[in-house]
Amino acid sequence: MFYSYLEKKDYNKAIKHIEMLEKSSPKFFIIKYLHANLAYIQGNYAEANDFLLELLKTNPDFTPAYLLLGATNYAMGYYNQAEMYLKKSINNNPKDITAHKILGATQMKLGNTAGALTNFKLSYELNPDDSKLLALAGDAAIRSGNLSAGRTYLQRALDSGLQNEQIKASIAASYIFEGDYDKAITNLENINTVKLTKTNLLLRSEEHTSELQSH
Repeated sequence: MFYSYLEKKDYNKAIKHIEMLEKSSPKFFIIKYLHANLAYIQGNYAEANDFLLELLKTNPDFTPAYLLLGATNYAMGYYNQAEMYLKKSINNNPKDITAHKILGATQMKLGNTAGALTNFKLSYELNPDDSKLLALAGDAAIRSGNLSAGRTYLQRALDSGLQNEQIKASIAASYIFEGDYDKAITNLENINTVKLTKTNLLLRSEEHTSELQSH
């Protein structure tokens, strides 16, 4: 019931649900976890972090708290902390798709593209219906310098039905990095019908590189 309120963004009912639990079971540790979820979904990351750390003082084996701490610290830009908590979460639950996905994103921020690629690949293996994970793996591979593997992942994402202009631009950018402008132009023409010269193609490459670095 509580999570359905969060999905509907009916935060008043979510708060009332927590208050009801606090009256009936004031020492139930899950109450802190629900407070943390509510704070996180509302963007109050520091508050969520405090609830979770308080919870773990008495329940250090509660794995979901580490996952949410990882997400919270990622949202606050504390990537080293996020990585630590996410690794603890995965250590307790190795098949958690979300933990692997957020850890991959965290490691991209930390410049560990090889680690990110590993976690995005694991996420996809655990959830092969999510072709967006292939796209994330492709970007990680390209940023780690493995251009051919990156293109393979990105193309698989497109072949699976995921139509995304950025994926096509990433494939084109990988050819630019190799100096193969003809293949880059061929891929970019699928995005834009206007023919691109090598000059503006290079500009597109620089924009794309900056965009990847901002993720």
